[in-house]
Amino acid sequence: MKDKKSIIRPEVDEDAGFRCGNVTGWMLNEYILVLRFMSPSITMQEVNDAIEIRHALVPENMPFYGLIESIGTKSSEPETRRIAPDPLARRIALIYKSPVGRMLGNAYLRIMPPKCPIRLFANRQDGLKWLTEAGPPTL
Repeated sequence: MKDKKSIIRPEVDEDAGFRCGNVTGWMLNEYILVLRFMSPSITMQEVNDAIEIRHALVPENMPFYGLIESIGTKSSEPETRRIAPDPLARRIALIYKSPVGRMLGNAYLRIMPPKCPIRLFANRQDGLKWLTEAGPPTL
């Protein structure tokens, strides 16, 4: 594993970052954590790997935004959908390929809103725009 200083990048560098199992993560800037799931099915192992990456990259007690890329994901274990967002996450943009999945996901989130705002997007640019339009996260 790389030390923490070598994995924080101000720009997107898909070859750099912190990898744990089938999840790669890096800091896009001082407050946006990018997590990329590379498995077609998200299991509790991938969720735990993502949590480990978050703890390695985001300083303790620092609020952050999450940009979650799961472009190739086709399914997830039911228990993974019951995991609450990190208490320090202030917004989460989920990049998901399926238009029907995004529509259903966004409808569900309107009916059952989580503690932190979560939206599904087709591409990274729209997700980043939504994350940054609120300004830096606060405690």
